[in-house]
Amino acid sequence: MSDKLRAEGKAAADFIASAPPEVRKEINQKQKAGADAEHEDFKKAFDQGNCYLCGDALTSLDETKPCAHWLLNPAGFRKKQHFAKVTEKYGFHQLQSFLRWIANEDGFAKNINDMPDEGSGKLREVTIRYKDLVWSFSCTLNDFMGHGSGTHQSPHFHFQMRQGPRSIINFNDFHVPFSDADIHDISAEMANPNIKRRWSHGEGMSDFFRPEVIEAMLESGGMSAGGEGDGEVKFDHILTADEGTSMNGEDIQALFNEAKDKGVLLGSLLRKGRLPNANVTTIASPGPGVVEQKSRSGRGGKTGFGE
Repeated sequence: MSDKLRAEGKAAADFIASAPPEVRKEINQKQKAGADAEHEDFKKAFDQGNCYLCGDALTSLDETKPCAHWLLNPAGFRKKQHFAKVTEKYGFHQLQSFLRWIANEDGFAKNINDMPDEGSGKLREVTIRYKDLVWSFSCTLNDFMGHGSGTHQSPHFHFQMRQGPRSIINFNDFHVPFSDADIHDISAEMANPNIKRRWSHGEGMSDFFRPEVIEAMLESGGMSAGGEGDGEVKFDHILTADEGTSMNGEDIQALFNEAKDKGVLLGSLLRKGRLPNANVTTIASPGPGVVEQKSRSGRGGKTGFGE
């Protein structure tokens, strides 16, 4: 069955690749309209403390109505008793989309770390945070293809859930089966790298850290949170003097003070050539406000923009 789903996913990727631009545009518009409508339902229910999927309070747990909101750890939730019921009903992408929407209610993008450079090189990995709850999804290529025996043989992913210092579900507790739709969609994305999943209303730091977004932020002088280095993005600047020249420390300090007084990024002033005889390289990396990916490797990797 898995091989058939992978073949169908590849066929879907081939169809999209060969489709005229207007057809691809129509598909994207329909998908976005559907996501917008569903998110509106989510938002209305969330603002009232309810779950849009089951209609119950987000703090409730009805044994007869397994629901994605059980991952908010309502009173009575037990991993051995309840987690499998949730994953039997909702797939990898459905659960992740729901948790992304929850996370972005507490601050756009910074609570969703899906940056490849922040991970450990797995096929799929993301960490999502809401208040003191942190969820992590992880899947290697071997996991997706199936390996070993027993539950390992089927395409699966791993899941971790923590609340504050307490571990509720560990990565090695479950081999969570992918749904048929998950296998189809991931196979399509693997077959055609140009197919990118858009998490409408659930955008994470990989969307935030697209080069054009960082460039636009530097050009406009704006910052989404805190200040230079205090929010979603931390900027480091490397200044080098032109050959045979030197830089004046007082000029650098004056520019720093100007940026602080005007509430703009130092990098935006540096990039306007405000320091004579200076070349500027700006390095953007996740700031302290960004949730750290929970994986078996440490944080690492930065995105550089030179001039």
